[in-house]
Amino acid sequence: MFLIDSTNKTVEPVEKKTFAELGFSERQDLQEWICNNPKLLAGGAVASEMICEFLGDDDFENIRLNSGEQRAILVAAKFRKEVTATVLFLNNHQLDIKCVKVTPYQDGDRLYLDAEQILPVQEVEEYQVRLSAKERESAVAKRAESTFSGLRREFWEIAKPAIFERAAVLKERAAATNDGFSVSSGHSGIRYSSYSLKDCIRTEVYIDTGDKDRNKKIFDYLFEKKDELDTAVGRPLAWQRLPDKRACRIYASFDGCVLSNRETWDDGIAWLAEYPERFYNTFKKPLDDAAKKSK
Repeated sequence: MFLIDSTNKTVEPVEKKTFAELGFSERQDLQEWICNNPKLLAGGAVASEMICEFLGDDDFENIRLNSGEQRAILVAAKFRKEVTATVLFLNNHQLDIKCVKVTPYQDGDRLYLDAEQILPVQEVEEYQVRLSAKERESAVAKRAESTFSGLRREFWEIAKPAIFERAAVLKERAAATNDGFSVSSGHSGIRYSSYSLKDCIRTEVYIDTGDKDRNKKIFDYLFEKKDELDTAVGRPLAWQRLPDKRACRIYASFDGCVLSNRETWDDGIAWLAEYPERFYNTFKKPLDDAAKKSK
């Protein structure tokens, strides 16, 4: 720290001291200074305002401690390497901890106190905050995906027995998948599938013989019977020719079953106990005809 002499346009160093040399105690005096004047750490706010700003809440009454989202400021004249290493480690694991180094200075009878944030380094703190936020978002997304996978597995463990109890023809041909089951059509590359998405369940016929032109021919043959097939299934179907892709698909969806809401599972299972079998029986002959004509 330097003292500026504006008259002579010079700077003179201010003598650096220790708390012990000045007869002060870090534990008692420094703590009292911060309590009496929080602007030492937070830019001039009174204690309650400082806490509100620090914890990101406009109303002090709304603040709940031990919520798992607190931040901490460590203040000392000197930090041991073990402390700074621990703070760096915890900051990298989404804990917000700052280290502020305080240093007393003396200029004659006048005493000064300098407070400097040494961790995180302020120049990179904004980048670290952005990075930590992105890491937290990624962790939340992974937990959500893990939760969805568990719900999906549990749902199908309940749904499959109910479906196959009613539709023996599907049980004989069904192969388990991660998100449902598939049934062979008897034609290579063409299969019936029932599966779950986050916001609905579907049953479909998926056409991918490995030959794009043949896939489109099969789809076009079936599409000529669209009204008849929609009526036979009992609901309008989604017809996706997918001109920019090799495969095609035709499916029916049920939006009344959301896996994250267990109260909708019974409706979803009831739908699956009916429509996959109806879909199979409706498309079997037209699909056999389309597969033959497309060769």
